[in-house]
Amino acid sequence: MPAFIYYQFPLFPLVAALGIAATLALGWATWNLRAATLRAPLIWAWVAWLYLNYLGHGANKPSDYETYTAAVLSIAPLLAVLGAKRPQNGAWQFIVLTLIAVLLLPVGQGWAYGDAVPHVHGLFQWLIAAHILLAVANYFATRFRGSALVYAVGAVLLSGKFLPLLVDYGSAGVYWALLCFPLSTLGAAAIVGRGRRAPPGLQHLWLDFRDAYGAVWALRVAERLNAAARMHRWPVEFTWSGILVTDGANTTSSGNARPSEAALEQLDPAVRHRVERELRSLLRRFVSHEWIVKRLGSREVGVEVSGPRD
Repeated sequence: MPAFIYYQFPLFPLVAALGIAATLALGWATWNLRAATLRAPLIWAWVAWLYLNYLGHGANKPSDYETYTAAVLSIAPLLAVLGAKRPQNGAWQFIVLTLIAVLLLPVGQGWAYGDAVPHVHGLFQWLIAAHILLAVANYFATRFRGSALVYAVGAVLLSGKFLPLLVDYGSAGVYWALLCFPLSTLGAAAIVGRGRRAPPGLQHLWLDFRDAYGAVWALRVAERLNAAARMHRWPVEFTWSGILVTDGANTTSSGNARPSEAALEQLDPAVRHRVERELRSLLRRFVSHEWIVKRLGSREVGVEVSGPRD
């Protein structure tokens, strides 16, 4: 197939415009999250995005080796999110790198033996499929569910030949992945932009963390916060939908209570201070002090605290 495959499909102007916009959005996110533990997943996203664009602009149809490499790289950002907690987030990247290297063994073996295509073991196929499903599951209940689903579609189109169902989408899969991945990125950027208009406070802080890190970390942090609330008898409960103010007898949400910043403001100032300090302490294992302050608004509480040790 001669010429540039990126230009051989319909909607090229749209794909090109989306690609440029997504690259700018990815750069904006990388800069704004440079002090958060999401920096490593974003670096992996850059690696996958640049490699995919390299394939899209290639002079020939991507080989199975190239497509498989792109498919493996596309799951690396989600794997990096799973270890995004200080202080182990740095060491976790060696685990990510190791898994990527293991998944790329069929490429090295194929080249060594002169095979025309990589021979991908069924276990590797299921690992790639599992990470795509995990990405959707991690973000499905957040505001980023649409972006997660679009990402999954792009990942399946790109990886189809190397998934358990063995559906080959060919060079078209690369092209449509070049459409899906920018749409996913731009959709997430638009949601972040709308979220900035939310009223500042503890609710905003908690929900933004939940959406940024997904179910894997949000549920774990909520468990720790609710344990602290029970121990100190704080009349609050951290739920997926927000922070509930309870009746004070226990931490079980009652009736039709809804998360409300106004209800939190009515708490005893000393209790609210302790709740906020605990939340800030745990979130500092993931994000920067500045990230927290932006979501709390101009109001500062107490002094900077470091995260508790596990």
